[in-house]
Amino acid sequence: MKKRLIISMILAAVSVLPAAAQDFKDLFDEFAKEARKDFEDFQNDANKQFADMLRESWEEFRLMTAVEPPRKPKPETLPVAPSDSLPSSVTLPEPESPGMKVPSEPAPEPQVDVIPDKYDPLSYPRESLTDISFSFYNALASMSIPKSIVNYHMRDCRETEVANYWDVLANDEHKTILWQIDQSVEKMGLSGWGRYMWVKIVSDVTFGEMRRNEREVFKTFMLNQMGVDARLGVVNGELTTMLAVKEQVYAQIFFTLDDRNYYLDKAIQNAESVFTYTSLFPEPVEPLSVEVTRPLRIEREGKTVTIERPSNLFPQPMTFKINTNHCHYYLDFPQVSVDVYARAAVDPVFSESLLAGFRPYLEGRTDLEKVSILMAYMHYDFEYAKDDDQFGFEKPFFAEENFVYPCNDCEDRSILFSYLVRNLVGLDVVLLDYPDHIATAVCFKENVAGDHFMYGGKRYVVCDPTYIGAPVGMTMEDYVDVEFKVLPLS
Repeated sequence: MKKRLIISMILAAVSVLPAAAQDFKDLFDEFAKEARKDFEDFQNDANKQFADMLRESWEEFRLMTAVEPPRKPKPETLPVAPSDSLPSSVTLPEPESPGMKVPSEPAPEPQVDVIPDKYDPLSYPRESLTDISFSFYNALASMSIPKSIVNYHMRDCRETEVANYWDVLANDEHKTILWQIDQSVEKMGLSGWGRYMWVKIVSDVTFGEMRRNEREVFKTFMLNQMGVDARLGVVNGELTTMLAVKEQVYAQIFFTLDDRNYYLDKAIQNAESVFTYTSLFPEPVEPLSVEVTRPLRIEREGKTVTIERPSNLFPQPMTFKINTNHCHYYLDFPQVSVDVYARAAVDPVFSESLLAGFRPYLEGRTDLEKVSILMAYMHYDFEYAKDDDQFGFEKPFFAEENFVYPCNDCEDRSILFSYLVRNLVGLDVVLLDYPDHIATAVCFKENVAGDHFMYGGKRYVVCDPTYIGAPVGMTMEDYVDVEFKVLPLS
């Protein structure tokens, strides 16, 4: 009797669960709806307050001269280690198969139907939207912009004109643009700088050069709504967007306000002052970080090319699969510290093709032997050239770019070498930033002989991928007693 009573109670409770769950879901949906409304009300009030602030007179600030990138006075030819210091040769095994197998691209993710929400442009009357099409580094893209935003014309760049257009942009219709931006940048794996470039290109296509005022207000407005600290300024009599960046950016004019550096577009090279406002956008906005935190996926038909490079070290050519769209994107990347490039997330298709070529030669080796082989590859399989000779300016390479351009230099080799060691050997690597040179150091698990130092409680051994023929643990002769800065990569 007692057992039947317990079973009956359990069955009764289970029968109530679906109704209770539905009640909870309804309650949660109502809460979410109210929370969303409260947030939107707060957002609308913030934009209204900010528009009122924009109407006030702007102040003049002195612009700072662009910081020159650290131009390393690099040698015309690479130094070669003394012959009596070279380690005994490492015999490379033949790969297990006659050819390097390059993995095919992973199958595309299944398409999932997304239920349009109220900000999906499909929810808007077609006659209220203007469609734009453009190329984002060879990937075809399109967006729908509300006509109320596109068709508004500013008379000039006075504060009142800026504030009036900000009021127009603050209408709920701008949220369909944000919705589309979120969809696109997620699909392409764009991190901070990529999101900025998407907004910039959309602004350029929508308004063009003839409507510069609307273009710059639109760009700044969208970035602020996305939580990015950007501000408007008048430079040489024209409106421009100034972007707060977390990292030090080289070769771009900037000004400092409240300990934040605001950078002007790199096309602006000659300017002494800027008129702008002193207040931040009321919603929390933060400087943009240019760290590449996830792999790019800038798609297009035929985007990936296979590159086969003969090797001076290995018996067979090395084969890589590279998305050329990514390399076009990297050309517009700002000039920042070399460690940003070394930490960048890498396209998994390129990465797997790169690492697969090395694995047969590293199989069964000690960590020291693996690192020695990878150093020898950097020494003997790349042509050397200074950035000034190859590009006319400083251009640190992302890992892929080492296989696209004819030559590389010390920072490029250090970036690639650090990636190979971390992903093929599993050891921690740091960059060594000398006044006029970049090298690396590896934290071995065993006690490896040679030049070394302690950092963060770990022992790092110098490994210079530019010092031709040098073994692990040998510092380039001219830098034995030179101080360096350690740039961690993790």
